[in-house]
This record gives sequence, structure tokens and C-alpha cells, in this order.
Amino acid sequence: MAASVVATPGDPASEALCTGIWALVQGLVLLLVDGALKPPQQQDIDDFIRAIIQSTLTARNAPD
Repeated sequence: MAASVVATPGDPASEALCTGIWALVQGLVLLLVDGALKPPQQQDIDDFIRAIIQSTLTARNAPD
């Protein structure tokens, strides 16, 4: 499954998306470095991070 994120320079929504992704990745890195978060033994760290980011970006709001 291929997924991409499109950001348009100068677009406030794109800037907010980029900031959110940056914050997500920064938080993941800190948790991994501190040892508070670890991937399952059978999962590569890159695949682990990729799965978290993809899940977060494609999550849908629950219906009301």
C-alpha cells in the first residue's frame, strides 16, 4: 500500500500538517531513545516507526 502526504508551501493547513508530523516523529525519537517505547522483537525499528506514522496519518475520527 502506497501513501503520501502532500504539503503546499504557504498553505496554513499544510504547515500545520508538517508541524504535526515533526512533533510526532520528535516524540517517537525521544521515547525510543529513553527506552520508554520499543518495537516488537520481530519488527525492524524503521518499519515500527513507519507503521506508527502511517496509522496516525490515516486514522479516521470515530462516528458521533
